[in-house]
Amino acid sequence: MDNRKSSQRRRFEVRPVTLRSDRIAAVAFRVGGSAILLMVFGILVFIVVQVFPLFQGAKVKPLHERSVESAGYVLLGVDEWTEFPFLMTRDGDFHFFNLNDASPPHVLRPEALGKASPTAWAYHQDREMAGLALETGECLIQQVAYQPEFDEHGQREGVRVALESVASINSGAEGVIHALDFDQTERQGLLATIESSTGGIRLRVTSYQRKVGLLSAGDWQQADSRDLTLQLSGRPTHVLVGGHADTMLVADDSGVVDVFLRRTGGLELIQSFRPFPDEKIASMDWLAGRRSVVFGSPQGQLKLFSPALEEASGQVAYDLARELQSLPGSPTLFAASVRNRVFLVGSGDSVSLRYGTTGAQLWRDTLPFEPRFGLIGSRYKNLLFLSEDNRLRSFALDDPHPEASFTGFFGKVRYEGQSEDRYIWQSTGGGDDFEPKLSLIPLITGTLKGTLYAMLFAVPVALTAALYSAQFLTARVRRVVKPAMEIMASLPSVVLGFLAALWLAPLIESHIPSVLLGLVFIPLSAVMAGLVWHRLPPRLRDILPQGCEFLPMIPLVVTVFALGWWLGPFAEKLFFTVSDPATGQSVADFRLWWQESLGMQFEQRNALVVGFMMGFAVIPIIFTLSEDAMANVPQSLVSGSLALGAGRWETARRIVLPMALPGIFSALMIGLGRAVGETMIVVMATGNTPLTDFNLFSGMRTLAANIAVELPEAPFQGTLYRTLFLGAMLLFIMTFAVNTLAEITRERIRQRYQSTP
Repeated sequence: MDNRKSSQRRRFEVRPVTLRSDRIAAVAFRVGGSAILLMVFGILVFIVVQVFPLFQGAKVKPLHERSVESAGYVLLGVDEWTEFPFLMTRDGDFHFFNLNDASPPHVLRPEALGKASPTAWAYHQDREMAGLALETGECLIQQVAYQPEFDEHGQREGVRVALESVASINSGAEGVIHALDFDQTERQGLLATIESSTGGIRLRVTSYQRKVGLLSAGDWQQADSRDLTLQLSGRPTHVLVGGHADTMLVADDSGVVDVFLRRTGGLELIQSFRPFPDEKIASMDWLAGRRSVVFGSPQGQLKLFSPALEEASGQVAYDLARELQSLPGSPTLFAASVRNRVFLVGSGDSVSLRYGTTGAQLWRDTLPFEPRFGLIGSRYKNLLFLSEDNRLRSFALDDPHPEASFTGFFGKVRYEGQSEDRYIWQSTGGGDDFEPKLSLIPLITGTLKGTLYAMLFAVPVALTAALYSAQFLTARVRRVVKPAMEIMASLPSVVLGFLAALWLAPLIESHIPSVLLGLVFIPLSAVMAGLVWHRLPPRLRDILPQGCEFLPMIPLVVTVFALGWWLGPFAEKLFFTVSDPATGQSVADFRLWWQESLGMQFEQRNALVVGFMMGFAVIPIIFTLSEDAMANVPQSLVSGSLALGAGRWETARRIVLPMALPGIFSALMIGLGRAVGETMIVVMATGNTPLTDFNLFSGMRTLAANIAVELPEAPFQGTLYRTLFLGAMLLFIMTFAVNTLAEITRERIRQRYQSTP
């Protein structure tokens, strides 16, 4: 008896090998799950580390300092390394200093200056050129040449400086010149001077030019000189020349700015405006590129004006682009960066760095000295000041991402040349004065747009197919359909994108009315066929075996789609006839009608193409998971419903769908995640243009596609590089938010139906 009980106990005992295997498996699952969580968390930390520097402000630290002799300095300049600055005295001598030691300055004087002293001066840091005006009316343009010297190991050990004459121009002034500015391109130049004479304050403009050959360039020759005083609104006080020697801005003593533009016959007054309604102009200076200008008032107000093309007149005009944070007093210091839209501005001992386009204040401090002059190093790595106590002070500037700001990424910004605030993504350009435009709103809009149209196409098809397969299809046919749908999920995205770009997009473009009619006719015909089938007598419906009702639908769908395809051209002629802008004749063209009647873009690779092809990629995922959820509903519930007299459709609608709803919702969220993160289909099947509209026939660019396109060309740890990681973080946040919301909703649905027997 005892032996029998003992043998029975041994019979139900778990073998030690099984217990050890279970413990090993449990540990492996815990370790694997923890490792996955740590990897996800590590990826998030890595992304955040890459993004964080974008939102750090500029850091400024003292670097070098040396005293200079008091000599009445009027001009400050510096080399590109910010190590050998120069100060020009009122007599016209250039004193070059070495910030690394206390050696005496190296003094140079322009040969053309002789013993004369300049009466006005201007310095262009971007070209390292200085303009000097003499009492005789002659203006000298000097090149401050820095020539680095290297040792035998290729290391820079010093810099050789020189003053080279660029041009000598006779402005024709009859009095003393007290203000000047100039700008020149490879072939033409423009010089503007303000003089005081017995006839009052006058403005003269002189143009000069030279011939440029394949291997050499000639000397600058004066072209003409004109007195534009009578065209001004008042007595001139400030003058700026820029826009590739095509634009001149003149401010008068009443606060009005006159804008002149070079035409075929000379300079023409095209605009007059007042930056400050009730104040005069204390300062006006160019930003990098010499097109946008910052005005300062005696009360410390700062305003940025930029040129833009007016749609009404078709002419370029200056308009207020942004009001900047005011200074505590009248601006006494201004210096623009030559690399970006940053400028240094100050009033007294209060100094700040601003980014003109977005208005962001990158750095602000109250200095222990009052600067007389200031500059931003050419490499945007240093700040240089000459203080009132005659000391040159250089500071290290650490601001690798001045373009980055919350406003630039997510707000509307008016960029130079634009007439209004807009969301723009344009990371690269063709010119040196290009300003990166890094708004993420077009990319977010494109992501939502592509996901929306893909889900609109995929969800109805996938869910209805899954419901029919799980509840109505015969087991024999289901064993063929389900694996076929699962195989569809394995199709590479690049193949689908290739088909969309080279086959589907041209096909849809030339048959849009046919496609639209097919999209309308197929659902309507399916609904009508279902109603007719429901009305048929049972003896007729029993002709087809149960689960084979789809067989008549195949020829019906094909016939209806063929009918819509055939009727498409007739519908285009009937409803979408417009006047051809090229010939003026009436033509039937949906593309022209869409553009002229609705004012929207039409592109061959558009959201409709993406919706079809990306929906085709999402359908297998949603179908498979939804079909499994519906098929796993307990058969006892289905049998009970049928036994109580409910029909198959009523059972599916009231029993199967509610019980499978958590699984269906999970399938939708997984399909949504696939659509959000899709890359290759979007890259190949759209114009890849970042737009902010939901136009069905325009292109788009998604966050994922943008990362794939731009990251290989982005400079390592540059602003674009980190901005792409910011886009990746947004994708991460969007996915996490959707999954969290999906899990919360799924749990609530499950709790709602968990009491169902």
